[in-house]
Amino acid sequence: MGLVEAPGWKLVYAHCSGCHGLELVTAQQGDRAFWTAAIRRMQASENLWQFEARVEDQLLTYLSRHYGVPPFAGRRAPLPASLRPSTVGRED
Repeated sequence: MGLVEAPGWKLVYAHCSGCHGLELVTAQQGDRAFWTAAIRRMQASENLWQFEARVEDQLLTYLSRHYGVPPFAGRRAPLPASLRPSTVGRED
């Protein structure tokens, strides 16, 4: 199946796997806005039913928590001089 077994996974299984494989879900990454937009697109163009507010909140919480965008860790440390490309002899 591939879903992270955490609160909400059974709802995702029940509401998503009827129309497409769960690999489509688990291959995505997005914040809550991304997942909301995905649901709205499917509701508008692919005949996905409307959810009760509580169910939709649980779906979005699960999806954004387990298939969300990793937090930005900032820039990496500069490379040591020994790993940087040499500029000797290059014409720029």
